Amino acid sequence: MDAGLFHFNSDQLAPGSLIVVPRNLRPTEFQQLTLLVSKVFSDLAVAAASLSVVSRN
Repeated sequence: MDAGLFHFNSDQLAPGSLIVVPRNLRPTEFQQLTLLVSKVFSDLAVAAASLSVVSRN
């Protein structure tokens, strides 16, 4: 049996496997995705500004 971390037999589940079925099966709404992406860009901007200030001294 050729099994590894990323190579497995898709016909069988390994012992102890966990199957997760979410309660809400709707795809992510556009507003939630927009908020998430804007938060990431905001954090990146703050980090870049902080590094800019620190590197001046």
